[in-house]
Amino acid sequence: MSRQGLSKPSAEELRRKIAAGSTNQKEYRDLAYHLFAIGQYKEAILFYQQALDLPLQDIQKANLSMDLAAVLHEVSRRDEAQTLAENAIALLSNQGESVEVLLSRGAAYSLLAHFHSFTDSHASTNAARQGLDTLERVIAESSESEKTASAYYFAARIHNLLGSTEKTVTLCEKCLQHDLGERERIECIIVLAEALRSQDRFTEAERVIEGARRYVGTDKQYVEADKRVAQRLSLEIGLVQRLSNRLTDAVMTFKQMLVEVEADTALRNDPSILGTIYWNLAAVLYETLDYQGAVVAFEKALIFHPQNEPNHYKVLLSLGDCYLGTAAYAKARECYEKVIASAYSWDTEKLNACTGVAKVLYESGEYAQAASAFEALLSDYRNDDPNYYNLLLWIGGCYEGMGIKVKARDSYEKVVTAPCAWKADKVSARKALMRLMSSGGSQVYH
Repeated sequence: MSRQGLSKPSAEELRRKIAAGSTNQKEYRDLAYHLFAIGQYKEAILFYQQALDLPLQDIQKANLSMDLAAVLHEVSRRDEAQTLAENAIALLSNQGESVEVLLSRGAAYSLLAHFHSFTDSHASTNAARQGLDTLERVIAESSESEKTASAYYFAARIHNLLGSTEKTVTLCEKCLQHDLGERERIECIIVLAEALRSQDRFTEAERVIEGARRYVGTDKQYVEADKRVAQRLSLEIGLVQRLSNRLTDAVMTFKQMLVEVEADTALRNDPSILGTIYWNLAAVLYETLDYQGAVVAFEKALIFHPQNEPNHYKVLLSLGDCYLGTAAYAKARECYEKVIASAYSWDTEKLNACTGVAKVLYESGEYAQAASAFEALLSDYRNDDPNYYNLLLWIGGCYEGMGIKVKARDSYEKVVTAPCAWKADKVSARKALMRLMSSGGSQVYH
């Protein structure tokens, strides 16, 4: 969405024209964006919906649908947002192959790929690839700087979603060379920062985030929209701090974000913002071994992630790990079993939850059941995967707990001799082998 066209006419003039029966979709669109930017989301959605009822060309209706989809996604009405993105693609399917149509189609696929990423990774990837094919044509064929810049931006977002972060950085840098509006520049910088962070280029990521902050808050008409942008930039700073092992700084950043959001009448009712902050705060508290604090934050995060989305079960899995860390084994197992049973959790989360159940059995002293559970998981990993040998380490502990030293020794020796086993697991396995050589040794190794 763009800020252009709102200073003349004013929002009041736009309201008067619409009330008088205007059929100019741009007036509805400009007023709707203005209302969204100042935090009046319900009214913004209403004017977008009214605009869609006007007699419009299909490309106009498609672009309006995408604008409305973006707003609905911001307020966590994701199913409706996804439907609108799909409608936009359908509207554009018979509009020819002009650069304008291709750009709109690529933008619609970019949106759809993002929306699908919350629920269906396969569908997300398919939409992303179709979007890239379309946007690459725009980049090759367009002679207009504005359209080329937009194509670079949408393609960068798709590559970032797919994990092609080197291409993301290149496309963002190309986009930023164009004459962009304030909001377009900030959005592109955020995508660039995300890609740099993913490449562990933390210093560069932090520098571009600080650069983006210069653009926030310069237009007093858009205080509410800028609050959201400021939160996204703070989130990126917190993630950079966390991943560069500045955990205390990251905790402070996420806690300060909560203070700011909860003090704001509009933001404190936004489940997307609150869910993201609590999730990231919980994760960094877990990494500092503050399991009790992490439990509280993960429980808060669960409230803001619906049960019909995979992210709910990612949070639930992490909550189970926290309960495991605090020896609340019954609660940990309950979390893991919900992840395993859900039709919405992804295979990776199910596998990790099965491992969690096995760990609960081990920690509860049920070594025979734990050994069976860990051994059943071995077939899910290749023998050149470090996770395979981590499971063997746990299996060795189970056999040691049962007093079956021959099998315990065999498991530990496989870990010690495996080229791909993690260094920490090798150290634990060597200690366990030394322990087996003495009498009455404890099997606590992890």
